[in-house]
Amino acid sequence: MSTATQNILDLFSQLPEMEKHEFASEIIRWTAKRDFPPLTDEALVQVADARFIELDKTEARDAGSNLRRSHDGTSQL
Repeated sequence: MSTATQNILDLFSQLPEMEKHEFASEIIRWTAKRDFPPLTDEALVQVADARFIELDKTEARDAGSNLRRSHDGTSQL
C-alpha cells in the first residue's frame, strides 16, 4: 500500500461515523462505475498476507501493553 493510500485511510479513521458511511458509499459508487480487471489469486494472497501481518502487529502491541499493565500494578483488561 502506498503512503498516500495509508494517509487516506488514517484520515478516514478519524472521521465521524456518519461521514465514514457517506465516504464509503461514494467510494463504492465510484468503483462500480469503473472497469477494473478481476483480482488474481496472487493479488488476493498478497492482500490477505498484508492484513494478517497488520493483525499480528496489533495483537503483539496489545499483548505488550497488557503485560506492562500487569507489571506496573494497573488493572488488566
